[in-house]
Amino acid sequence: MCRTCILFISGKKDDAKFPVVEDGHGKSLLVVERERAFGFPTSFTDGAGLSINDRRKMLGRAWCVRSMTEILSPLTTLFKTYEK
Repeated sequence: MCRTCILFISGKKDDAKFPVVEDGHGKSLLVVERERAFGFPTSFTDGAGLSINDRRKMLGRAWCVRSMTEILSPLTTLFKTYEK
């Protein structure tokens, strides 16, 4: 059996607490899980006396390079690209 996590965005304020549903229960991702999802090393944001909320905020403003590369790569056929 494969465990599945589903990410959802409903726009409702009540649903914002639990962006993931796992086994029918709402849950929030741990900071380490968020770091891994963005492709950062484990405990990348740990340090400088940052609280868990500060670490979550930093990751909330981050861009996942791997995901953005996949999203933007089809645009290379539409626009001129230059080789270095």
